[in-house]
Formats: sequence, C-alpha cells, structure tokens
Amino acid sequence: MPKIIINTQSIKNRLRGYGDKPAESMLEYIWNGFDAGADNVRIDYLFPTKADGVSFGYPDLSITDDGFGWDIENIKATNLFLVSPKEASSDKSLPQGKDGVGRFTFYSFAKKATWETVAKDRKYRLILETDSLDDYKLEKECSNITISKGTKVSFNVFSDRLTEDFFNIDLVKAIKLEFCWFFKLYPQKSIFLNGNKISEDDMISKEQKVSIDIEGYAFELDLIQWILKPTREFSKYYFIDKKGREAFAKTTGLNYQSDEFHHSAYVISNFFNQVKNKTDFAEDDKNALPLETEKQKLNKKIFKELSDEIKKRLELMRKPFLRKLSRIRIDEWKTEKILPDVEQYGLDQGEYEKIVEEIYVAAPQLFKNGNDEQRKVLLRFFSSLLVSEERDDLLKILDQVFKLSSEDKKTLSGLLERTTLSKITHTIKEIDDRLNVLTVLEEILFDRDKSKYTREVDHLQKILDANFWIFGENYRLFSSTEGSIKNTLVKFKNEILRKEDEEVKTKSRKELDLFLTKSEQTSGELRNIIIEIKRPSVKLGKKELDQIKSYMETILKEASCNGSKIIWVFYLIGCDYDDYIKGEINTNKGWGEKSNGLAFYNEERDAKLYVKKWSDIINVEQKSRYKYLQDKLNVELKKTDGKNVDEVVDGVLKNKK
Repeated sequence: MPKIIINTQSIKNRLRGYGDKPAESMLEYIWNGFDAGADNVRIDYLFPTKADGVSFGYPDLSITDDGFGWDIENIKATNLFLVSPKEASSDKSLPQGKDGVGRFTFYSFAKKATWETVAKDRKYRLILETDSLDDYKLEKECSNITISKGTKVSFNVFSDRLTEDFFNIDLVKAIKLEFCWFFKLYPQKSIFLNGNKISEDDMISKEQKVSIDIEGYAFELDLIQWILKPTREFSKYYFIDKKGREAFAKTTGLNYQSDEFHHSAYVISNFFNQVKNKTDFAEDDKNALPLETEKQKLNKKIFKELSDEIKKRLELMRKPFLRKLSRIRIDEWKTEKILPDVEQYGLDQGEYEKIVEEIYVAAPQLFKNGNDEQRKVLLRFFSSLLVSEERDDLLKILDQVFKLSSEDKKTLSGLLERTTLSKITHTIKEIDDRLNVLTVLEEILFDRDKSKYTREVDHLQKILDANFWIFGENYRLFSSTEGSIKNTLVKFKNEILRKEDEEVKTKSRKELDLFLTKSEQTSGELRNIIIEIKRPSVKLGKKELDQIKSYMETILKEASCNGSKIIWVFYLIGCDYDDYIKGEINTNKGWGEKSNGLAFYNEERDAKLYVKKWSDIINVEQKSRYKYLQDKLNVELKKTDGKNVDEVVDGVLKNKK
C-alpha cells in the first residue's frame, strides 16, 4: 500500500511561520532544553572577525542545556515528524513542546544543525541539513563529545540577520517576552547569553508580595503586572508546593477583558503538596467524588477563599492601571476629535468624561476592539443616552453584555445618579440666573424711571460681558471696549488665528463694544460676532448703521481676517430704530431674514449685519426659550423694587459670581 511521503519541502511548508523569524526559531531550542529538565540554557556566539567594535561574517552559534538529554533511539523522538513523546498538560507549564517540530526550525537561519547529547549515559551526535530535513546522520557512542550531560546544538549560520544587534537586542527582548513569567515560576532556571544571565526584572511593572493565612495554611502570594504581554502565555495563577514544584496552573479570568493588564499570580504553600491537578478543586458536581470526605470539602472551601482573595488583590492592582490608561485614551480621543463635545447637548464635559472613564475601567474591551470611527459612534451613543430618559439603560446594557462586577455597577450607578442630580441642579440654577438677567435688562431698558439713567459702558456693557449667552451658546468673550480696532485685530490675529507674521493695516482707533468668538468642532469654522450697543435714549438710524458698517469694512479688508472658515456676524442693538433702518431691512428681505433684522449682507465675504431691538432679543429670542421650564420648575423671578440702575446691575453681577 502506498504511503504518504514527508519530504524537506513539506517540513518547510509546515514551518513557514519561522522563515524570517530566527529569534522565534531559537526559542524552540531553549524550550527543548527546559522540557528536558534543564536548569540552565546557554546561548553562545562568536563572530570570526571584529574591527572597531563591528562584527563581520557569520557567527559560530550553539545552544547548550544541562537537562537529561535527547533519547535519540526513541523512534517517536527522532524519526517521526509532527509526533513527540512529550505529554503536554493544560494544567502544567512544562513540557511546552508537543508537536515534534521545534528541532527543524534552524532552517530559517542555518544550513546545518548538529546535536550532541548525553541520554541514559550514552552519547550521540545527530546532524540535520536544511536541504535534507527529511534525512539525518546519526553517530552513536561518540567519545569525542565534550559535554557531560544535557544537549548542545551547534549551528552553521548562513543568515545575515544574525548580527550583534540581533543577539543583544532582538533575541534578548524575545527571550524576556517569552520567559519572564517562567523565570518567576522556576527561579532556579536561567538563560545565559555569552555568559550573561538574562533577567526578567525590567519586564515587571508592579509587584506585590504578601502572606495570608486560611484555616491554618500559610500562602505566600507573588502578584506581578507585566509591562508587556508575555508572548504566548495567558495571565494565570500558578500554584506551587513548598518544594517549589508546580501543582497546576489556571487562567485568572481577567484574560478576556482586552484591558492590557497582563499579569501572573504565584502561590506557594504546603497546601498544594498532595495536589495532583486542578480537578481536585473542581466545584461542579460532575467532578466531585460520589462520597466526598470532609477533608476534601474543606480543601475546596479553602481553595475558593484563596482564589477570591487573589482575584480581589489583582483587581486592586488592575483598577489604578485601567484608570490611568483610560485618562490617556480620553486625552488621545479629545486630540483626535473622537470624543464629542457634549456641552452642546447640555451635558457637563467633565462629568461626561468621568462617566467614560468609569465605563473604560469596568468594560475596557468595549473600546479595545474596533476602529476610531466605531469608537466615535460609541462615544456619541453614550452622550445621546445620557441626555435622554433612557440614561439608566446604559448601565443595564453594560451589565448584560459585560457582566459587570457589583463594585463596578455600584460605582457607575452612583455616578449616573450624581450626574443626573448635578445636571438638574445646575440646569435650574442656570435658568434662574438667565431669567434674572433678562428681567434686569428689561427693567433698565424699558422702565421709565430707570431707562433714562442707563448707559452703555457702565450698565449694559457690564451685564453683557458676563452674559454673552444672549447672542449664542459656547462663545467666549474676546474683547470688550479694551482698545482700538487695530489693537483688537492684532490681538485676534496673534492669539486666535496664530498669524503673527501677517500685518494689520488699519489705523482705526475706534472701539468695539463686544467681540465674541467660538470654534465649531464639527465644521472647523471660526465664528465671530461684533456687537454695537446703544443706550435706551438713542433711536437707531443711519448714523449708527454707518458706524457699524465702517467697523465691518475695516475688519473685512484685513487679509488675516478672511478665509473660507472664518465667519463674521455684526449686530447693532437698541431699543428702537427709525424708518431708515426699516427701509434697509426691507431692502435685504430677499435674503430671507427680514424677521431677524438683516440690514446688510456682504455676499463676497459671507458677512451679515443685523439690527435688533432689545424687546425682540429679550422676549422673543430668549424668554420664550425658558418660559416652559420656568413654569415646570417653578422658578420664581427675583424682584428689584426700590433699587436704582447701579444697584440693579451690581446685584445681577454679584448673583452671577
């Protein structure tokens, strides 16, 4: 009957993942040494030529261990591909090899590998070549083998990748990532590179050693957080008896949260002296003995209490790490405009970011998987829930999907509750303050006894400087009668536009009453409002309109103030205006903004000039927005009976503070 043939090419095809990864190939030979019971594995290399600190040529390379050797006469160990006599266990860390492929990986960096091994007091030499991996040369009873125990593999290197930097940087890093957890599990085992021991110390981010006592048993815990994830080892508990032998290992349960908290927990106690494997502590009925003894029940109780204690301590290590990581991620998302600006939805930005932080701590895998666009959608979804009546569903969704711990649920629930209460309290106070400002403006502008004393700078300007929400949300006050137009534009050019090299040409010494500005995150536009206000006794007419038009022309002539993303809007505001203004508004009605008071439109620059009455701003545009909330929240307006204009203005400003 014909047999399937395994040849050199088929072996290389099976191992093609090692083709350009010589470091990973060498790790296989190190593991072979530890699988053979070695305490020490030594990697030695020497370049034939070295000049001015630079090595040349292919190095002599060998990997030697002090284990029990390779039993080459065992057919499974030698003659069969993808078959190994090693019996790997999911409960134990050794042996690691089980497929019988590690010995062939040298083909990625050498043309020949020579094994010299001492097994059962017999010495062997075996030679494999890259061009004939399906065939080998074997020498028995070799008297010229110099090692007294273990195995030495020598390589005829042909790869240019094996440089000094490869050995001292790439290989050392690969070994630390592969074996850091193993060195802690077996402190008596070591790897040396040209005589220098490779240490795992600089792989440790945080370490906590503590002893605990449960039912008379002492347990020594060594909990470690790794800086980077070990190459192919999950985060595990390692249970070790008093003689340093591994009883069994199991995953911690924190592996599945994609949170970058890579850790290992080592537990040493004589409690594990008689343990054979982890099934001794299985909690499910199918693994329990039909007649379980009181001793076995007690052992299970002790083990559960121990596991809970370790997990609790790991969580205490994990939370600060995740909190720090969440803040880093939030800062990155803000810079990359992934995190939304939620103030436009009426949420406090700081409180929203605190909620995102807590969600990250509780369910980091939510943000770990996916791309930036998906994260952006997710973060906007959170903000939408928070401003809706379904905000409590956020906690329900997270709990159902990610099975939050009771502590995480309590923290998030409390935060959502505090945010709601804080938001309500903040909203009521804000409505109260705004209605009070509108009432005061109405009084000093239209009350016969007070309006005749009302002035622009001393009264109106002071109120508007602290309450520019009247002209739109999220604006910032850039200037308020702080100097000439020229000085204001120079400051605007330097501080806002960052165009310090450009020159402001205007010589105008006139002052702007109010200059507001804000950046739109979504569109990238810079919106600017220039406001000219007049006292109640001034009826707006051609003179006042020409004045603000001149401001408009002056600003729009400046090269630095023009751009497709720079928007300008101008307001002239007074208690009343004459027929000339009415005519200008009527002339511009074709732009569809007659009701808004559009009196002039510079189409080329997309700049608009509006003339508005205080009565329209206060009653139509503002009070109407808050009337419904005022009635629902029973906000009682403050009274200012008996006070003069100065006292009324000072009172509203003091209340604002």
